Amino acid sequence: DHDQPTPEGASGCGAIDFMATTINFIGRQGRELKQIAQQLNIPVDEGDHAEIIKRAQELSEGKDLEFSSGAELRSSLASTAGEESIIRLTGQHNEVTFVVNNQEGTSIDPTAYDDVMQAFNYDRWAMKKAVHVIGHNLTAYEARRKLLAADYFNLATLCVLAGPSLFIVSRPK
Repeated sequence: DHDQPTPEGASGCGAIDFMATTINFIGRQGRELKQIAQQLNIPVDEGDHAEIIKRAQELSEGKDLEFSSGAELRSSLASTAGEESIIRLTGQHNEVTFVVNNQEGTSIDPTAYDDVMQAFNYDRWAMKKAVHVIGHNLTAYEARRKLLAADYFNLATLCVLAGPSLFIVSRPK
Protein backbone atom coordinates (compact mmCIF):
# COMPACT_ATOMS: atom_id res chain seq x y z
CA ASP A 1 0.00 0.00 0.00
CA HIS A 2 1.54 3.33 -1.10
CA ASP A 3 -0.30 5.09 1.73
CA GLN A 4 1.43 3.19 4.54
CA PRO A 5 3.43 5.42 6.86
CA THR A 6 7.13 5.46 6.04
CA PRO A 7 9.14 3.81 8.83
CA GLU A 8 11.72 5.99 10.55
CA GLY A 9 14.95 6.05 8.58
CA ALA A 10 13.19 4.94 5.39
CA SER A 11 12.58 6.95 2.25
CA GLY A 12 9.27 5.46 1.19
CA CYS A 13 10.93 4.13 -1.97
CA GLY A 14 11.41 0.37 -2.06
CA ALA A 15 14.44 0.61 -4.38
CA ILE A 16 16.25 2.80 -1.86
CA ASP A 17 15.00 1.16 1.32
CA PHE A 18 15.90 -2.37 0.13
CA MET A 19 19.24 -1.46 -1.47
CA ALA A 20 21.32 -3.89 0.63
CA THR A 21 18.87 -6.72 -0.16
CA THR A 22 19.08 -5.83 -3.85
CA ILE A 23 22.89 -5.85 -3.88
CA ASN A 24 22.79 -9.25 -2.14
CA PHE A 25 20.34 -10.50 -4.80
CA ILE A 26 22.73 -9.42 -7.57
CA GLY A 27 25.54 -11.39 -5.94
CA ARG A 28 23.40 -14.52 -5.54
CA GLN A 29 21.30 -14.44 -8.72
CA GLY A 30 23.75 -13.17 -11.31
CA ARG A 31 23.03 -15.92 -13.82
CA GLU A 32 19.30 -15.17 -13.74
CA LEU A 33 19.86 -11.41 -14.08
CA LYS A 34 22.09 -12.04 -17.08
CA GLN A 35 19.36 -14.15 -18.72
CA ILE A 36 16.70 -11.51 -18.09
CA ALA A 37 18.97 -8.76 -19.45
CA GLN A 38 19.72 -10.75 -22.59
CA GLN A 39 16.04 -11.49 -23.14
CA LEU A 40 15.46 -7.72 -23.03
CA ASN A 41 18.20 -7.20 -25.66
CA ILE A 42 20.52 -5.60 -23.14
CA PRO A 43 24.08 -6.41 -24.24
CA VAL A 44 25.97 -8.39 -21.58
CA ASP A 45 29.75 -8.64 -21.78
CA GLU A 46 31.03 -11.69 -19.87
CA GLY A 47 33.85 -9.76 -18.18
CA ASP A 48 31.52 -6.95 -17.11
CA HIS A 49 29.01 -9.50 -15.82
CA ALA A 50 31.62 -11.36 -13.77
CA GLU A 51 33.02 -8.15 -12.26
CA ILE A 52 29.58 -6.83 -11.28
CA ILE A 53 28.63 -10.12 -9.62
CA LYS A 54 31.99 -10.31 -7.82
CA ARG A 55 31.63 -6.76 -6.50
CA ALA A 56 28.04 -7.38 -5.35
CA GLN A 57 29.23 -10.48 -3.49
CA GLU A 58 32.02 -8.49 -1.81
CA LEU A 59 29.54 -5.80 -0.77
CA SER A 60 27.12 -8.42 0.56
CA GLU A 61 29.90 -10.02 2.61
CA GLY A 62 30.44 -6.71 4.35
CA LYS A 63 33.55 -5.53 2.55
CA ASP A 64 33.06 -1.81 2.05
CA LEU A 65 29.33 -2.18 2.75
CA GLU A 66 27.96 1.11 3.91
CA PHE A 67 24.66 2.50 2.67
CA SER A 68 23.06 5.78 3.56
CA SER A 69 19.63 5.45 5.08
CA GLY A 70 16.62 5.84 2.84
CA ALA A 71 15.72 9.06 4.61
CA GLU A 72 19.22 10.47 4.00
CA LEU A 73 19.05 9.59 0.29
CA ARG A 74 15.57 11.11 -0.03
CA SER A 75 16.75 14.29 1.69
CA SER A 76 19.75 14.51 -0.62
CA LEU A 77 17.56 14.10 -3.70
CA ALA A 78 15.11 16.74 -2.47
CA SER A 79 17.90 19.23 -1.73
CA THR A 80 19.54 18.61 -5.12
CA ALA A 81 16.56 18.32 -7.47
CA GLY A 82 13.83 19.92 -5.36
CA GLU A 83 10.95 18.43 -3.41
CA GLU A 84 8.80 18.52 -6.57
CA SER A 85 11.14 15.95 -8.17
CA ILE A 86 9.88 13.32 -5.73
CA ILE A 87 6.62 11.74 -6.82
CA ARG A 88 4.68 10.05 -4.05
CA LEU A 89 2.21 7.46 -5.32
CA THR A 90 -0.99 6.88 -3.36
CA GLY A 91 -3.37 3.97 -2.99
CA GLN A 92 -2.71 0.26 -3.44
CA HIS A 93 0.21 -1.30 -5.28
CA ASN A 94 -1.29 -2.49 -8.57
CA GLU A 95 1.86 -3.00 -10.62
CA VAL A 96 1.35 -5.63 -13.30
CA THR A 97 4.37 -4.95 -15.50
CA PHE A 98 7.92 -3.66 -15.58
CA VAL A 99 8.80 -1.56 -18.61
CA VAL A 100 12.36 -1.10 -19.81
CA ASN A 101 11.90 2.07 -21.82
CA ASN A 102 14.49 2.63 -24.56
CA GLN A 103 12.54 5.38 -26.36
CA GLU A 104 14.62 8.51 -25.88
CA GLY A 105 12.86 11.52 -24.42
CA THR A 106 9.86 9.54 -23.20
CA SER A 107 8.73 7.94 -19.99
CA ILE A 108 5.88 5.69 -18.94
CA ASP A 109 3.17 7.04 -16.67
CA PRO A 110 3.09 4.41 -13.91
CA THR A 111 -0.58 5.21 -13.18
CA ALA A 112 -1.89 5.63 -16.73
CA TYR A 113 -4.78 3.23 -16.08
CA ASP A 114 -6.35 5.11 -13.16
CA ASP A 115 -4.55 3.01 -10.52
CA VAL A 116 -6.35 -0.14 -11.72
CA MET A 117 -3.05 -1.25 -13.20
CA GLN A 118 0.34 0.30 -12.59
CA ALA A 119 3.78 -0.21 -14.07
CA PHE A 120 7.29 -0.05 -12.75
CA ASN A 121 9.30 1.96 -15.27
CA TYR A 122 13.02 2.03 -16.04
CA ASP A 123 14.00 4.73 -18.53
CA ARG A 124 17.14 2.98 -19.75
CA TRP A 125 17.83 5.69 -22.32
CA ALA A 126 18.06 8.24 -19.49
CA MET A 127 20.33 5.97 -17.45
CA LYS A 128 22.63 5.69 -20.46
CA LYS A 129 22.85 9.50 -20.56
CA ALA A 130 23.28 9.74 -16.78
CA VAL A 131 26.25 7.38 -16.86
CA HIS A 132 28.00 9.78 -19.24
CA VAL A 133 27.02 12.92 -17.31
CA ILE A 134 28.05 11.56 -13.91
CA GLY A 135 31.26 10.06 -15.27
CA HIS A 136 32.06 12.55 -18.02
CA ASN A 137 35.63 11.25 -18.38
CA LEU A 138 34.71 7.57 -18.62
CA THR A 139 36.10 5.38 -21.34
CA ALA A 140 33.59 3.50 -23.49
CA TYR A 141 34.51 0.36 -21.54
CA GLU A 142 33.84 2.02 -18.16
CA ALA A 143 30.56 3.53 -19.36
CA ARG A 144 29.37 0.16 -20.70
CA ARG A 145 30.17 -1.55 -17.38
CA LYS A 146 28.42 1.14 -15.32
CA LEU A 147 25.33 0.97 -17.52
CA LEU A 148 25.18 -2.82 -17.14
CA ALA A 149 25.55 -2.44 -13.36
CA ALA A 150 22.62 0.00 -13.40
CA ASP A 151 20.63 -2.43 -15.55
CA TYR A 152 21.33 -5.25 -13.09
CA PHE A 153 20.40 -3.03 -10.13
CA ASN A 154 17.07 -2.08 -11.69
CA LEU A 155 16.25 -5.67 -12.65
CA ALA A 156 17.30 -6.95 -9.21
CA THR A 157 15.18 -4.27 -7.52
CA LEU A 158 12.21 -5.51 -9.53
CA CYS A 159 12.88 -9.07 -8.41
CA VAL A 160 13.28 -8.09 -4.75
CA LEU A 161 10.18 -5.88 -4.62
CA ALA A 162 7.80 -7.78 -6.88
CA GLY A 163 9.10 -11.32 -7.24
CA PRO A 164 8.29 -13.32 -10.34
CA SER A 165 4.74 -12.03 -10.68
CA LEU A 166 5.26 -9.18 -13.18
CA PHE A 167 5.49 -9.19 -16.94
CA ILE A 168 8.67 -7.52 -18.21
CA VAL A 169 8.38 -5.50 -21.38
CA SER A 170 11.07 -3.78 -23.41
CA ARG A 171 9.91 -0.61 -25.21
CA PRO A 172 12.14 -0.36 -28.31
CA LYS A 173 13.95 2.77 -29.49
